[in-house]
Amino acid sequence: MLTQHVRALARARSSYVAKQFRSFRARLTSGAGGPHRPGDPATELLQDVRHLLTDLQDHLAKDPDVRAVFASRGPGAPQKEEELGPAVEAALYRAVLAPLKPALWMRLRTLRAPELRQLRRRQVALRAEAGPPGAQGAGREKRSPAPALRSRIHERLAHLHAACAPRRKVSLLLAVCSDVYEGLARGENQEPLGADAFLPALTEELIWSPDIGETQLDVEFLMELLDPDELRGEAGYYLTTWFGALYHIAHYEPDTARAHKGLSSEVRASLRQWHRRRTLHRQSPSGDQAKLPFEEPWAMEIMQETKDD
Repeated sequence: MLTQHVRALARARSSYVAKQFRSFRARLTSGAGGPHRPGDPATELLQDVRHLLTDLQDHLAKDPDVRAVFASRGPGAPQKEEELGPAVEAALYRAVLAPLKPALWMRLRTLRAPELRQLRRRQVALRAEAGPPGAQGAGREKRSPAPALRSRIHERLAHLHAACAPRRKVSLLLAVCSDVYEGLARGENQEPLGADAFLPALTEELIWSPDIGETQLDVEFLMELLDPDELRGEAGYYLTTWFGALYHIAHYEPDTARAHKGLSSEVRASLRQWHRRRTLHRQSPSGDQAKLPFEEPWAMEIMQETKDD
């Protein structure tokens, strides 16, 4: 019922939710930018998505009609005050974010076009060097996941790309991580390899993934939309590892290629900048975060290649 109520508000001509929704949709479809801020346009767009959802969630949580709908849910449904926020958030994802997602993703693909082309070129180069899928194997034991497991990973990635709600995307991302660890198992009766082997194994799975550009956008989306508290736990740990794996693919050079068992100094520097910006944003939503844009390392390399040409 709550989702239907929020959908009705998003369609109503004069409601605050509808005005904010239409304004943001018009911005996406017209290609117009938001308020000018120094920094990366794609990152700023995702920041504005987060601001939109946070603003609407705060507005709806105070709306007497929304609270009445929430309180009138059927028997057995949680109606505690602390459950209101998550319920409103879930309704917003279905009623507002889901309709915006096609235009949002189209805009992100446009803004990230040079980086995504480079990522795809490096992925193709790595595939060519590796030979047929699974020929090189993952991790230090050179074992590749069984075809059925790799197929399951690809299915999960497809569901990850199709999902809208950030928490659903995180759940699928963690499920892929579990599959990667399963693929690292040395044998039927042995424990899986440890965290040192995870980054190269994940990197290999992304090399053979069918839609690596969509994975890149999903990672950026989650890095900007997840709450800072969520980024401190398991989700944050693995999200930064995915960022590192994508970085290593985007920066692949045949003459210097080597197996990465940890995040490079460039990745760590970029992640520190991102963490600092998100922390500042949490403390001051409209203040200093604009001074700390998250400049992806592959974006910096694109700029350097352009200068060299």
